[in-house]
Amino acid sequence: MKWARVVDNPERATKNASPDDRLSIRFISQNELEANYGMWTQYKFPPNFKVTSRGMRDYEMMVGGFLMYYDDIIRNAVVDHCVYMEWDLKEEEALSKDGHNKKYTCGGISIYVHPRPQRKSADKYPALHTASQAPPLHGAVHTQMEEAQATAAPDYGDFVDPPPPPPPPPPSLDDSDSSGH
Repeated sequence: MKWARVVDNPERATKNASPDDRLSIRFISQNELEANYGMWTQYKFPPNFKVTSRGMRDYEMMVGGFLMYYDDIIRNAVVDHCVYMEWDLKEEEALSKDGHNKKYTCGGISIYVHPRPQRKSADKYPALHTASQAPPLHGAVHTQMEEAQATAAPDYGDFVDPPPPPPPPPPSLDDSDSSGH
């Protein structure tokens, strides 16, 4: 898993990057983003949704971990994705007490991946699973399964590979910096 960073001159940025950055960041142009990256998921937030720079970084790390786990464990390292996150920041607000954790009003986040996410039609992969699709059971478990109603799995529309990460958590009610600084 790598992070994509949009820059004006990807070759120069790659050349000037530190060895650590070259391992984790793919420098791309805006044209490459539009041509080679596909929308993975998008979350819209309610009006006046507040995020902090630390909250954005924490969510980006969670998404990176989610994608790395998916690539390495679930897909057995068959695909190595690159992710680009675009925050819809509307306005900057006051700095926190220590001056390090800026607060923003955020309209949403769009997450792009390369290679593009594969979408499979929901009619080929139904979201409804019934007891009749399960292997035969015996005794009391079988009776309970017959009596149970079919339950719908969450409907995400078409099946997406990789599956989208969960949305960011809502902002904390406590505006103080929980890092102890």
